[in-house]
Amino acid sequence: MTFSTTVKTELMKRELEPCCKKAMTYGLLLFGKDFSASSIRLSTEHRYIAEYYAKSIKEQTGIEPIITASGKNKKYVASIKTNQLRAKVLECFGHTGKEIPLRLNRANIQDECCFGAFLAGAFISCGTVTTPEKNYHMEFSTPYQRLCKDLMNLMNELDLNTKLMSRDYAYSLYIKNSECIEDVLTTMGATQATLKVMGTKIQKDIINNANRRANFDNANIARTVDASAAQREAIKRLRKKGAFNSLDETTKLVAVAREENPIASLSEMETILEGRISRSGINHRLKKIVRLAEDTK
Repeated sequence: MTFSTTVKTELMKRELEPCCKKAMTYGLLLFGKDFSASSIRLSTEHRYIAEYYAKSIKEQTGIEPIITASGKNKKYVASIKTNQLRAKVLECFGHTGKEIPLRLNRANIQDECCFGAFLAGAFISCGTVTTPEKNYHMEFSTPYQRLCKDLMNLMNELDLNTKLMSRDYAYSLYIKNSECIEDVLTTMGATQATLKVMGTKIQKDIINNANRRANFDNANIARTVDASAAQREAIKRLRKKGAFNSLDETTKLVAVAREENPIASLSEMETILEGRISRSGINHRLKKIVRLAEDTK
């Protein structure tokens, strides 16, 4: 089951007040495949969504759409077959079916509580949301440009910021911000889905922080190993050139500690030398050794 399907299933299980139920049904109808005098229908891969669409319309209008299945991939189509029945459904929601272009009739969204229900109906009919484990992307798609803009204006009034794009003869509102997606899910009433997004985001942050720390540690180790190799090569050169014995006793002590502990960090070297020389002092003397070795070339 996809995350989109999980969200739609959660939305369809909600108990709604009569005003919100009408708003949700309106969202289902308006953003279905067609909503006009010549065709009212919803096409979906899931029979239970087609059944929910048909049940919702029957409760509001007394007219029950017919569900048929067709095609290799079993597309389920819930539709109202006759002109007379379609006209009655349209009338119930203040439409004539002759509107050009198709627009949102806000009279069907009576109270503030109905906004979320309407969005839920629209999402069930035309929405998708990517599983948060992959990325953050929510989308509402419809072939009607003005209707898409009406939905965008409605969502922006609720501070659910969306962006509009057109592609493949359709218009889409999309959201890529995880917090905005959480807000939309919460507004629609998909609280379990909201918690899923939030939990996944926290988990991603933990993993990303751990990876950043591991990368940082690995980079430090690599730098330590490279620096140590250069320092040990410098000590070897000084011994070969007979210049090692001319070093002061403290620098010799650091050099021997480096030879015996090739991958120790400066902090570890300080511990090895029992604090007799500070970390900065060790670093200074190792740089001095490298510089003196360069001078012997």
